[in-house]
Amino acid sequence: MNYSNWNLVVQHPNFDNLTQLFSFDYKSLNPYGSINDTAMLWGVKFYNDFLNQAGPSGNVQSELLFRKEDMSHFSFGKGWGFPHRIYFNGDNCVMPPPDAYP
Repeated sequence: MNYSNWNLVVQHPNFDNLTQLFSFDYKSLNPYGSINDTAMLWGVKFYNDFLNQAGPSGNVQSELLFRKEDMSHFSFGKGWGFPHRIYFNGDNCVMPPPDAYP
């Protein structure tokens, strides 16, 4: 398979506080007006080319860094450590519930 033009749609409750993103391009999606919990991410040409050269065992990884302003609402138990939903090239990726993580 050729994933040179891949995309992700990610839902995370803290996209309002995204401070830094590595290895991807990013666009905030606001389907509910003022609620900013969804983003479209897609690959940067350099990393996409690297992924294609690596073959089936290749990967590209990144980090999304979020600011934690209101610590009273931030908790791993409420699922803030991980995305709620991820779609890769339009396919729904299954995420375990937050309490399933160590």
